Amino acid sequence: MELDPKQDPFSREAIQHLVVRYGSPLLVIDAERVRQQYRRLRAALPGVDLHYALKPLPHSSLITTLTLAFVTRSKFAAAAGCHRSDAGKAGFRLERYAIEPLPKTGEQGVDLIIASQGTRVAVQAKGYVGHPVGNGAVHELQAGKVAHGCQMAALVTNSIYTPSARELAERLHCVLIDGSQISDLIEGRIIL
Repeated sequence: MELDPKQDPFSREAIQHLVVRYGSPLLVIDAERVRQQYRRLRAALPGVDLHYALKPLPHSSLITTLTLAFVTRSKFAAAAGCHRSDAGKAGFRLERYAIEPLPKTGEQGVDLIIASQGTRVAVQAKGYVGHPVGNGAVHELQAGKVAHGCQMAALVTNSIYTPSARELAERLHCVLIDGSQISDLIEGRIIL
């Protein structure tokens, strides 16, 4: 018997059902509650960049929820120094990439550096709600790519890109991944 999706997953009945089905201890992550709590926290702290520390709870469903809905600059790497396992849980296929830690200061607009077969890729994440990412982000990432000695650059957003950002990215050979493609990145259908 499956739970009714309209039922509160934290009700006594729901928890008992899940313990019978999966055993205990049991971790229940409700993506909608995560989204609601994140919105409340952002509203309570306007102007503050929020960063999620992967180390305490690197569960893939939580990371996917935050990535798809609320990608923020330095989203996951900031608190954890981007350990290899953290990067994998954030969507990068570990068998293909080495993850390089960034310095605590002077990241130059780069959130993560991944490397594969001698190619270093500067990655930046932009979380925009209600408006597209412009070419300023492409400029910033290009500068970070050069500053870190990377051969490629990839810009990831939960939103979309302006036509001028797409045009500039094409000229600079910067890979753009928009909100409609994040699940493809996580599932390994997009490989940097």
